[in-house]
Amino acid sequence: MRRFALASIVLLILFPAMSLRASAAGTLTPADLCRVQLQTRLGKEQRLERRMLFGLLPAKDAPEGTTRTDEAGNTWIKTGENHWASNGKELADIAMDAIVERDPLSTIATPFRRGIFETKGVLTSELVPSLTQTFRALSCRVRAVCDAATRAVHGERPGGAGIYLIQTPGCRIIPVAALPACTFIPNVPKELTIDFGTAADIAASCEPAANQLLDREAQLLTLAVTYDAAERSLLQLAGNFDQFTLLFSTDLLHPIEQSMTLIEQLSRIPCFLAQCNA
Repeated sequence: MRRFALASIVLLILFPAMSLRASAAGTLTPADLCRVQLQTRLGKEQRLERRMLFGLLPAKDAPEGTTRTDEAGNTWIKTGENHWASNGKELADIAMDAIVERDPLSTIATPFRRGIFETKGVLTSELVPSLTQTFRALSCRVRAVCDAATRAVHGERPGGAGIYLIQTPGCRIIPVAALPACTFIPNVPKELTIDFGTAADIAASCEPAANQLLDREAQLLTLAVTYDAAERSLLQLAGNFDQFTLLFSTDLLHPIEQSMTLIEQLSRIPCFLAQCNA
């Protein structure tokens, strides 16, 4: 639970919410909509990666103050027992579980899971392969989003069901949903679509933003690993100390108690020396 609280605090500090209010959506230009869509996609990949690290509890088990994001990108906060709030809206735990965002690449029906850091009975060093693989997956997925944005800018149409099949170097093929706000459509009034030059600039800025996100996540992962290693070492030390005190009471104190009993019995031995009568 302490790891979950730490993760929630770091998440709120390091990565501000990317979604904009629906009331302001009407004032956004096509270029703004493209930026928002890119930021939303990158933010979702980041949240999914942290879900792998720290886990995701069902809404009824989440502590008060927990934040969640739904499939529409809206942020919710648990304000009390069986109560979630977001921008004037309210939901119960069951409704929150139904709309919580899911990983489109996952084959597991439920989004709830235990995090890697919640693995018990192992050393932190044993978690390193899983942590490394999770971070590598995040790198592949955010770069796939940027690649999809570049394809949209150049007018490349997605495949069936509006999906781009992206394969970045060193990664497997990743399906990425189309980014309609970033698609350049020729012969359309500029107020209805993004112009090619602006779209190209936005797409070119995606990779630096992705690199910044990855750098931030690497720092967070380093902090989390350090905290986890310290906590597990302390628990291991406490367990060893408990075992030591148990052995201390049996292996050391018991012989001393037996010696005291023997000393008491020595007084029964008769004394044949003259000094005994003194």
